Amino acid sequence: MKISIIELIRIEGTKLGFKIDDKELLDYLVSTWKYCDLVNHSVQMHEMGIKSKI
Repeated sequence: MKISIIELIRIEGTKLGFKIDDKELLDYLVSTWKYCDLVNHSVQMHEMGIKSKI
C-alpha cells in the first residue's frame, strides 16, 4: 500500500468562493475530512469482506 504525505501550506480560497484565514478552523476542517475519509474507507472494506464471503 502506498501512502502519500500531504502538507497543507496555504489556502487562497475554496470552490465555494470564501477564504479561510482561521488556522484552527482549517485544522478542524482537515481533521474532519480525514475522519470522514477513514470511515468511508472502513465501510468499503467491510462491504468487500461481506461480498467475498457470499
